[in-house]
Amino acid sequence: MKRYQPKDAPRPTEEEFSHIRGYKQMLSEVGFLAGQHEVLSDAFCKERYKGVMGEVKSLKEARKKNMKEAEKIAAELKAAYKKMDAHKEKFRKAFDDQEKSTAAYNKANDDGNVTRNEVAKMSMSARKTAQACEAAKGQYASQLVKTNDSQKKYYQDSLPRLLDGLQRNEEQRIEVLRSSVMSCVSKEQEVSPIIAKCHDTIASAMHSIDPSKDTRILIERYKSGDVPPADFKFEDMSDPQAMLAQDALEKPTNLNLYQRKREIEGEIKVAEVNLAKKQKELASMQQMVQTYKQNPKFGNAKQFAGEIGKLNTVIGEIEAALGAMRADLSNIERQLDSLQSRSPRFGGSTRVTERQQVGQNGSRVGSGSSHSSGSLKSLKSLSISSQHSGGATNISPDSGVNAYNDDNYDEWDSYEPAPPPPPPPPPAPPMPNGGNGQQCQALRTQAIYEYSGDKLQDSNIPMAEGEILEVVEEDTDGSGWTRVRRLEDRGFADGGEGYVPTSFLKMV
Repeated sequence: MKRYQPKDAPRPTEEEFSHIRGYKQMLSEVGFLAGQHEVLSDAFCKERYKGVMGEVKSLKEARKKNMKEAEKIAAELKAAYKKMDAHKEKFRKAFDDQEKSTAAYNKANDDGNVTRNEVAKMSMSARKTAQACEAAKGQYASQLVKTNDSQKKYYQDSLPRLLDGLQRNEEQRIEVLRSSVMSCVSKEQEVSPIIAKCHDTIASAMHSIDPSKDTRILIERYKSGDVPPADFKFEDMSDPQAMLAQDALEKPTNLNLYQRKREIEGEIKVAEVNLAKKQKELASMQQMVQTYKQNPKFGNAKQFAGEIGKLNTVIGEIEAALGAMRADLSNIERQLDSLQSRSPRFGGSTRVTERQQVGQNGSRVGSGSSHSSGSLKSLKSLSISSQHSGGATNISPDSGVNAYNDDNYDEWDSYEPAPPPPPPPPPAPPMPNGGNGQQCQALRTQAIYEYSGDKLQDSNIPMAEGEILEVVEEDTDGSGWTRVRRLEDRGFADGGEGYVPTSFLKMV
């Protein structure tokens, strides 16, 4: 069965192509129709087979033509880059000759031992080299404009037109599949009404195929988030050294940041589902402990201490992994924003004047996105440790991650990670100067998220995002709560000291 699965199968968090889904549904129905196919084989071979082969041949020729066109326009752009470099080197050589000739003339003119005739010859040579340098400079500037035009044509006209052609070919290929299957279904319906229900199911699957939507899913699955390079930029035309010193060709980043962003968002959703599950298990376990304490005849409540400790450890590891993944996601989103800010604004032709100035290059994105391998290793290790401890920690792509919704593309761009849910209610506040917690008067912490609402216990206090607090009692027992004291008046109606979730804090 594996031989008949698509090679480029989507991840569990990705939406499946409609034509693949429809084809699978058709295959499940074909098993019920196998007995009728021998009767239909002659009709299929004489009619539909030739038509399909002709359409496939046409598609192959169109694809081959597109590939040749892609090579051609890429070669034209490369030739424009090469010609620009050649004019730049010619300008560089002319400028060096001018500098040497001018220096020789100035030296001879200042030296009284050189005859006037020799000085005149050197002056003539300096003027000739200066004229040659100006001519080379003009040619280089002219070639910069031509190269910009070639690049603009490539990214605005040639390449989009080529990609549109490929998209149309893909839609036509999917349409061939749909129309071929529908033709076969029509022939089978003429043979026997017994299999009419199977035919209706197959037809419904084929009608659900949307070639345009499939190509959009394909684009969404493989787009990188990068942008085309901007126009070539050059300095003041009166400053040849600055023109020669700069690197006109801007290298692409090829970071594939958009796909990494989608991958991390899926991992975060899986981890959040697992974290909520573990926190629910912990709350149930703590409630069971309270029940055993109130009814000693049920057994000793201390028997659950080990399991509660393991659950706290697992929750802490998941929260740490979530923090690392959110940091990676934030870094990638910043890089994507930076890429969008350097997106070229093609419009109008470039004009070169004697004093034209061009702005500096936009800031480049760093060498790459840091992969949350540490986070993944932590999640894998906690899964193993949980299995050894009798738990059920399994972070997998099937743990409730929503598939990509084609009707709302903006969800991926506007997604912001939600704060982690608070742990179960904190223990009762200790007496002044009492309790087992370590007093840390000198420690300061900052609220990463806002913590407020109607469900706050008497021992809790609300806090605002970014608020600086003083640590009174650290979370040394892994309960998930830290006792803090308010340092500034935020307008909250509370005593100014109480418990807040440890996962909502960071040390400063």
